[in-house]
Amino acid sequence: MNSVGVHPSEKAFNRADELNCKSYRSGYDETLQETTVQIEMTTFANEVSILGLKQSVNPKYSHFRRTLWLCFVLAGFGFLLYHLWHRIAYFLSNPVTVKIDVVANDTLVFPAITICINSPLKMSSLVANNESYIGKYFGTFEDPQDLSSYNLGRINWTEFMIRNGYDKRDIFLDVKWKLKDVRLADIRPVFTSLGLCYQINSDDSMFNKKKAVAIEPRYTIMSHNLTMRRCGCRLVYYPHVPGYRECSPQDVFQCVFNLTRQKTRFIRQCDCSVECESYRFEYTLSSSFIANSSMQLLQHLLNITKEEVEKDIVATKIFYADMTYEELEQQEAYSDSHLHVDAEGMYGGLRLSILVSRKEYVKHSYLAGLSLNLHNPEDRPDGNTGILIPPGGFTNIALKLKHLVNLPPPHGKCGERPLAYYKKYSKTNCQTECLHNLTLTRCNCRLTFYPYVPGFRDCSPKDRKLCVDPLTFLNRSQLHRQCGCKVACETFKYETSSTYTKLSESTFENVQEWNMLQERLEDFIGVLIFYPDMSYEEVVQQEAYSTLALLADIGGALGLVLGSTLMTLAEILDFFFGLCVWKALGVRI
Repeated sequence: MNSVGVHPSEKAFNRADELNCKSYRSGYDETLQETTVQIEMTTFANEVSILGLKQSVNPKYSHFRRTLWLCFVLAGFGFLLYHLWHRIAYFLSNPVTVKIDVVANDTLVFPAITICINSPLKMSSLVANNESYIGKYFGTFEDPQDLSSYNLGRINWTEFMIRNGYDKRDIFLDVKWKLKDVRLADIRPVFTSLGLCYQINSDDSMFNKKKAVAIEPRYTIMSHNLTMRRCGCRLVYYPHVPGYRECSPQDVFQCVFNLTRQKTRFIRQCDCSVECESYRFEYTLSSSFIANSSMQLLQHLLNITKEEVEKDIVATKIFYADMTYEELEQQEAYSDSHLHVDAEGMYGGLRLSILVSRKEYVKHSYLAGLSLNLHNPEDRPDGNTGILIPPGGFTNIALKLKHLVNLPPPHGKCGERPLAYYKKYSKTNCQTECLHNLTLTRCNCRLTFYPYVPGFRDCSPKDRKLCVDPLTFLNRSQLHRQCGCKVACETFKYETSSTYTKLSESTFENVQEWNMLQERLEDFIGVLIFYPDMSYEEVVQQEAYSTLALLADIGGALGLVLGSTLMTLAEILDFFFGLCVWKALGVRI
């Protein structure tokens, strides 16, 4: 075979053509790729659900017309971004709306009533107890150095307030609940900043809770039948049963005592219930030696020696100390422990007839009458927020109940935490506990109207003037902020409106006919507390702008401006994700 030779210049020419061909092919591929991306973008603009976008890329339209449509689309996007920013900012502000409803109900809860005489102490009691030199410093602004001459550390100030305060038997002439008498035993003493006060419908009184009074069952040591069955004999102090002999001392030691050791188990087996009605006699025992005069009289009457009298004679007296008896009645507990009103008007509430003796007021008691505080039974009464009621007339107090429901953060500001001295959380109880702890820490004493703490003495008037008052009362607003007590998430609030009328002149004329002291009538206070209608106001905080409402607003703006929905966002994300994968990996998905 003949080989054909190729000229070197021809080889060079062929190589140059090959390089030019590759270069042309590479440029063509880049142009083709750019053209393909442009086509993809145009196709996406024609297919995506955004009104006006396909008009801005339509090649049949002029440049001016496409530019105009593009401006419309960009303006829509600008308005949409502004609307999104405004709605998201509003959503992040956690707005709240308040829903107010007036709800009619068959029963309404009644508040606790705390009554305080506008004098912390009673003058006659101070004089009788020889303590008037101390009582004059209560409620004064005198120099505390005046107290330095007295040894106030030895005084129990809680007992001091009790023995020198007003007795409820002297204050309450008559108390009626729904026209029925209320016993004085159902009115509980309580300490406030005004001294010894009295509370009706408190959280732990028998009057409101109707606690069942536990009467201890009185079981016999063992059952009569059990003794006969187990020991085969009868104890002499049990009823006679034919066919059973009396238990001998040997039977008692060997059998009966063994049964006695198992008393608790046998009592449960007997299933003996307490009787529905019974009498129980309690007694106190006292003893003394026979006096010499009685000794001589007995020796003369009985004709015996002194030694025989001391050895053999026993004199016993059994008597009632007074002509009263105590009645314990077991009652069914209420499902709700507090008083409830089931009828509107004056006859469906509480009526108080109170007597304040203004002559018994101590020095610096400038206000006559009393202070009446209406609050939740679980809350500690605040003597500084009461209603001032003057003497010599009747005061009507109409109640309006509000049920408040607050939201916790982030939408609201309510919050609750366990308290050490109170069962239920409230802002009042939380602030009281905070001030109480601060007083214990800084002043090393306890105010008498704060909860008892072992190991701390009661604060004296000198302690109050030198430490407590400057610490707590003069900077109370700042201390409340430091305590960080939030409003409760659910609570009841009692709003009041009061009217007052003085006693008529005819009443004072009848006083002379009744042989009553006119001065006593001028110290009389009548109070009527009631609901004017059987309804309460429910105030509920609600979330004003939810996540669903935010999404609905965004979807509404998309549909109004661009004719799109939230699914349009999914279309855009899907397109750009596929385009990025194709550009990076050369793979279409």
